[in-house]
Amino acid sequence: MTTTPVVFFPIRHHSPACALALARALDEIRPAQVLVEAPVDFEPLLPLLTDPAARPPIAIVSLPSAKAGDGAGHTATYPFCSHSPELVALAWARRSGAQASLIDLPARHLQMRRHATAGELAPAPLIADWRLDHNAYVAELCARRGVADALALWDALFEAQAGGGGDWRGFFDAVGLYCRHIRTVSDPAEMEADGTLAREAQMAARLAVARAAGPGAIAVVTGGFHTPALIESLDRPPRPGPDLEAPPANAFLVRYGFRQLDHFSGYGAGLPHPAYYDRLWHAVVSGHGPDLTLGLMTDFADHLRRTQPQLALATPVLGAAVMAARHLATLRDLPAPGRSELIDAIRSTGVKEAIELGRAPLLDAFHDFLTGDAMGELPPGTAQPPIVEAIRSQARSLGFNLEDGARRTRDLDILRKPRHAAASRFLFALDLVGAGFASRISGPDPLSGWRGDVLFESWSYAWSPMVEAALIGHAIDGRTLEALCLAELERRNGRLAADGRSRSAGAAAALLVAGVRTGFARTFARAADWCELAIQEDADAASIVQALSIMAGLARPGPGAPDPAPYFAGIRRRAFERLILLFPLLKDTPADGLPVLVRAVADLAGLVAGGDEAIDRDAFGGVLLEVLAASPPPALTGALLAFAGVIGLMPEEEVVSRIAAQLRGVHVEDGKAASVLTGCLAVAPRLIVHSAELLAATDDFFAQVGQDDFVAALPELRLAFGELTPGEIDRVASWAATRHGLAAEQLLDGTIPPEELAENMAVAIRMAEAWREDGLADWLEPRE
Repeated sequence: MTTTPVVFFPIRHHSPACALALARALDEIRPAQVLVEAPVDFEPLLPLLTDPAARPPIAIVSLPSAKAGDGAGHTATYPFCSHSPELVALAWARRSGAQASLIDLPARHLQMRRHATAGELAPAPLIADWRLDHNAYVAELCARRGVADALALWDALFEAQAGGGGDWRGFFDAVGLYCRHIRTVSDPAEMEADGTLAREAQMAARLAVARAAGPGAIAVVTGGFHTPALIESLDRPPRPGPDLEAPPANAFLVRYGFRQLDHFSGYGAGLPHPAYYDRLWHAVVSGHGPDLTLGLMTDFADHLRRTQPQLALATPVLGAAVMAARHLATLRDLPAPGRSELIDAIRSTGVKEAIELGRAPLLDAFHDFLTGDAMGELPPGTAQPPIVEAIRSQARSLGFNLEDGARRTRDLDILRKPRHAAASRFLFALDLVGAGFASRISGPDPLSGWRGDVLFESWSYAWSPMVEAALIGHAIDGRTLEALCLAELERRNGRLAADGRSRSAGAAAALLVAGVRTGFARTFARAADWCELAIQEDADAASIVQALSIMAGLARPGPGAPDPAPYFAGIRRRAFERLILLFPLLKDTPADGLPVLVRAVADLAGLVAGGDEAIDRDAFGGVLLEVLAASPPPALTGALLAFAGVIGLMPEEEVVSRIAAQLRGVHVEDGKAASVLTGCLAVAPRLIVHSAELLAATDDFFAQVGQDDFVAALPELRLAFGELTPGEIDRVASWAATRHGLAAEQLLDGTIPPEELAENMAVAIRMAEAWREDGLADWLEPRE
């Protein structure tokens, strides 16, 4: 284990037991140099990282440069918490005056990108412990020990010793042996492919340099998997390390959170439930010992009373859980209950309902409690791109709580309260740049149908280190949120061009929505220019209508925002002129394009009925009649006839008469009449309510249409009649009942006729017999 003057400390990242044993060891051997597994180009940040004013969890984040090429566009993170052995070692070196060095490859070296999936821009950790959990050796140990998984095994073997005296040598001998066995069953080809061997060559080269630097002990703190390779390097002549050429680290120290540190959230290093291990660390450091049971369970019960009272633990249940945890620890030969014992105690004493796939509301709440939502703080004066603090300051000024990483909900009265409207624009701007701060739950939406009577937006938000990392990643776009939004819109417009959609007015209008919602005049002006260019070239009438609808929906920006309506007036007028040119071509629309086109005609009818000033009814009249005269597809015929009635081009009596004639099959092929009705109802669903002639024609159509044709048309008919209000549906039902000599109440009678009941019972008996023949008799027994 010890080869003087080099002392190796095989650790697991974020392990309190490793951190506590390491602290005791360093105090005893007092090394002159401390070497830590971390990217060498993070060394300039060590003074900030180890500043006593820093409050973990924090992380060093490495950002791609503005010219990052393929495979280099990811954001890399190296997190630290209070109980990270690496941070304990580096902080000890600072206090003791020892030389601290980082010995891994540069953060953006090719061999360090193994954690970033191709094409993935989400932050990727620079450390991982997956080999400690997934191998044949650990699987066999789990089976022999009788534990559920590798994490529970690690707890039982090592974290249980967190408060166990001062035998740090025996502890690290055991960890080293455990990791050596894991390395023995690992595939060397895999280690070559994922960069492990290249990284170890770099660490060994840095160790050789440190040994040549002078007298005094050297402490080497690395993941336990790497330790055997570094020990073996001592018996070889020093070798040069790999080529260190790599893009600049572009590194910053940022806040981090327990939720991001959680193993179960997808973070591949360390342990789950970081709040639990943080509590364990502080309990042992403060001299209170490793038994957290009573205090932790009491705090959990108090947490439930404050946040989820429906799950609150009664005092007898709380006492039973504490007792169960301690009995489980004794049964499992542990000095005190650990994480697994606490979870099992809650499961056995507090969960009364059936557990689905290991989940239950109380267990979920306990997992969340053990995970925690604390966020770290940086020392004063920490250099960060100005955009980060500017956004934090603006968020606070608008009333958002950034004190922790908990997710909250906020309702905004966007049309009546200027501060709420400003908060909405701020959230939309952050959403545009992909900051990950908030997501909208509900509110008016011009993309899916503007509702002017909707006054509120509801948002879910949470500040997290990933928000800061995302903002830092966008810092190359500018120093203000407006600059970031402009840059992101440019990128999105570029992607439309790359996808061949730069001429789509609907797609350009979607960019316009994003630009207008930010409230930045330059942003929506730029997007409006793109939208106007697309309208001039788009040959899709439905896409033009979508753009018209979207711009109409954006005409109410809320107090304090620039009013886009005057700017849109000319664009919308030109969009209408373009639509007039395209309208005669609608008759040739293929079948797969009809649903979208019918929906567009309905949207257009809504705009006209609402008095949209951009639309010239007289100009529409001529082209509309021209299309109808050309015998367009049945669904479009119904939609255009209804549209002609909506805009006053055709008297309602004529509209009804022509649709009724279509339903009676005078001009429509067999089986196609239903499409005429669905087209009509999509545009003017209430037409059928007020016209006895159309109701009669519809009823006659249902009576004479074949079953196969009716079944085929049923999905469209259900959607079409779904546009009616409940009162209108009752009115149609009463009319139909009267026409067929029934009372309306009979249509709602839920009584099952005796003969139908007897038939149903016979089917139930035959089904039960079939189950018994298949050995499923237990399914027929009532469950308590």
